[in-house]
Amino acid sequence: MIFYDLNIFKYLNYMVFENVYEAEYAIQELIKNDYNSSAHFEYEKCHRFKRLKLNLITYNPIHKIPFLLFSIFRTDQNKLEIITEMYEYVYTLKTTTKGKDSQYISYTIEWYCDKTKEKVKTSFHGENIEQVLLKFNHDKKRTIYSMELNL
Repeated sequence: MIFYDLNIFKYLNYMVFENVYEAEYAIQELIKNDYNSSAHFEYEKCHRFKRLKLNLITYNPIHKIPFLLFSIFRTDQNKLEIITEMYEYVYTLKTTTKGKDSQYISYTIEWYCDKTKEKVKTSFHGENIEQVLLKFNHDKKRTIYSMELNL
């Protein structure tokens, strides 16, 4: 007999969302359950080039610092299409980073937190080191003490 986790099934088929709020909630739940952080969405529209940008920002209440999880830039997409694509990214990241054949690399960065006045260790995933550093330094430069590739 095979047992299934029904909570996973509800996300497996890349749900079709009825509206942006439903998709944002699904992403927030994935992030809260995995990282104990909150998720925030920044939509920017560039009318000149008909581009829409979505930044997914996570906020960790322990060190009180926001970090960029991922950005998507698309032409001629509406908010529902781009947030659905973001959901697919977050779900794929969550399910593939646990395996050895993941397309994402993981780094642990030790850095100085101005708010807590302490050194903090945080892990970041990305397709390459440049993407990891972009996520880490999204809203401002921070002092890095060490950076270690997680194997």
